[in-house]
Amino acid sequence: MLISEQKYTNKNRLYYRGLADNDKSSKFYKETYLTTRLIYALAYSFGLSGIVEVYRLKDTANIFNMRSKTDEGNLRKFCQEHKMSKYLKYFEILKNNDWLHVLGEDRQNLINAIKSMGYDGYFNSEIDESRYEELKNSSLCNFSALQIKSPSVAIFNLGKSCDMVAIYNSKEDFEKSSEIKEIKQQEQDYIIRSAAYFAEKTEEEIFHLLRRRIITLTNEELKNVIKKLNKQKIIKEQKEKEEKYLDSIRQRINERSKGLFYWGDA
Repeated sequence: MLISEQKYTNKNRLYYRGLADNDKSSKFYKETYLTTRLIYALAYSFGLSGIVEVYRLKDTANIFNMRSKTDEGNLRKFCQEHKMSKYLKYFEILKNNDWLHVLGEDRQNLINAIKSMGYDGYFNSEIDESRYEELKNSSLCNFSALQIKSPSVAIFNLGKSCDMVAIYNSKEDFEKSSEIKEIKQQEQDYIIRSAAYFAEKTEEEIFHLLRRRIITLTNEELKNVIKKLNKQKIIKEQKEKEEKYLDSIRQRINERSKGLFYWGDA
């Protein structure tokens, strides 16, 4: 099945792969996982200290998608013919959830089946809700990079299924790109929104708390953002919002007690 990224209107969609600089040649999995979200790839490259590779799927790439009735039917038939019927009960949940979390080590058995059927890879929704809190505290998957059901594609043979896209001439160009600037701004906004949680902490304590969650900001940039935080102002604004919300609740309760507010039919 040609997934949406391979259709004519989206065929130039980019996929990213993040790698630690000193670990570029190693592969934890037999297949290569690519994400549509640059910030998610940066989580695996430990921010700008590593390497981010950029790919585009070839039009000829045949990617297995459990949401496709044809693809699901092909795999269902394969499982029935090869004594793998125990996996059929997972098919529905695999359409919208992370295969690794659902199947654990058994995931590889289905992947091998898909390979043997001639597919070039499979579509996966990484990070389901039950793992979000767990991964949020991981030193690898930084908080600001996480998104439930992040789309990814696992590719069995990069050279056959993808073209590497050379967008930047150097790492310096990449760091100065509009994409990175946008993510830097998002991370600064996140720090400002979270400032109320740091009311009782020193700048040094805030720095250490945020360092493992912020991907693109350098140490100097992160410290500068923290210095500019007006914690008292943010706390005051937060309390005003909370008080305004509580006032609206009190008003509704008061109106109900006077018979001015009804649920359902009178």
